[in-house]
Amino acid sequence: MAPRSAWMIDTDYTGAHSDPDDTAHPPIFGPSGITDEQEKILRAATMEKPGGNVRRFRLLNGDKDVDYSGWQVGPDKSFRPLDDFGRPDTGSAYIEYLNTETGEWEEL
Repeated sequence: MAPRSAWMIDTDYTGAHSDPDDTAHPPIFGPSGITDEQEKILRAATMEKPGGNVRRFRLLNGDKDVDYSGWQVGPDKSFRPLDDFGRPDTGSAYIEYLNTETGEWEEL
């Protein structure tokens, strides 16, 4: 069964996955079991066309420095990118979503 929401890390600000031979080099998709359609939507996401069920997020460390950024598709904002990837990978502590109306980042 496919997950209700899926995410894609498109930028690594930590340098942890900068080696192109690293299997976790961006883009990184999750959780396991995402559908081809979810992956297609995430790959097509751009800052020019966010909205609807596609949202821009960023993962931050305890000092509020950005570790990763990416896209999430699904019915609701969720902690999944943080819980599935950011926390176990580099210890990211926070997730923020971009409010497309105000242009401001909002912590979940």
